[in-house]
Amino acid sequence: MNNVALSKAFRRVGRDRGRDKEDRFLKLFRYGRVPPGFPDWFHGICGVSQEEDCRGIDAIAFTDDVGKIFLQIKSSKSGVEKFKKQQEKYRKREWIFPIIVRDTDSDADIFEKTRAVLSQARQKILSHRNCSH
Repeated sequence: MNNVALSKAFRRVGRDRGRDKEDRFLKLFRYGRVPPGFPDWFHGICGVSQEEDCRGIDAIAFTDDVGKIFLQIKSSKSGVEKFKKQQEKYRKREWIFPIIVRDTDSDADIFEKTRAVLSQARQKILSHRNCSH
């Protein structure tokens, strides 16, 4: 196998792994499910359209006060770092918040990570709005 074929194979494996993590994440929140312990301002998460996916959004969380929070599901910290580097190129990605979902994460771990990321994202959005006015 030459380098080009090997590189394509690794990219395909990475894409499939990413899709598996996205699917697992979205199944936890299907049908607008709000898990116990989530804040009152949170109203659920859904998947995205192909157009939104092309912009780097994997899921959308709905809230009372800040509206939609855009999420990117990653399987590793290195994936998050790569995504953050792309923010320099695509400025709007600054408003897409990554969540790492690992094979070893329990559902409770994913809920806790999601709750933490949503709270941080909400604070960032609120702070930005307060500075803009």
